[in-house]
Amino acid sequence: MAKGYAGRDVRALIAYCPHCTRPTYFEGLTGLLLPEEHSLTLQVPSVHPGEDLRFLPPEIAPLYDEARRCMSVRAFTATAHLCRKLLINIAVAEGLPPPHNVKFIEAINYLEQHNIIPRNARSVLDRIRVIGNAAAHELPQVTEADAHASLFLTAATLRNLYDVAAVAKAKP
Repeated sequence: MAKGYAGRDVRALIAYCPHCTRPTYFEGLTGLLLPEEHSLTLQVPSVHPGEDLRFLPPEIAPLYDEARRCMSVRAFTATAHLCRKLLINIAVAEGLPPPHNVKFIEAINYLEQHNIIPRNARSVLDRIRVIGNAAAHELPQVTEADAHASLFLTAATLRNLYDVAAVAKAKP
């Protein structure tokens, strides 16, 4: 049974995570401490979405973790913007000389021209770019679905570049 506070008319709960012992807020729970007619509609912060990636370079890992934390608190625009920024950081980590203002297209072209990403991965990076551009340059907020897509595609890119490569290089 979850530890927390709930009353008869309360439709929310603050509980402590058994893993990190920090509080998390639930709204509209079913079955724990609230009536059955309510369902879970919100948890803040939620479990960090996205994959746990073990072999990210030190200049990439903090940004990816930040994007996951943003998603867990429903900061969708920030998530999408960070995923776009990660692509530039990947290019710099892979050898693109870092001038003060690396243009996004230069970073993507570098990744493609130096065979860091597969030929068919350009469409993946373009989808991250389009969502990230909306986050950076347009007034409407990024939707939850677009933020999830951006984080998923970013994780897939990072997994292929770093985790898969590390496992392939490991000696049996």
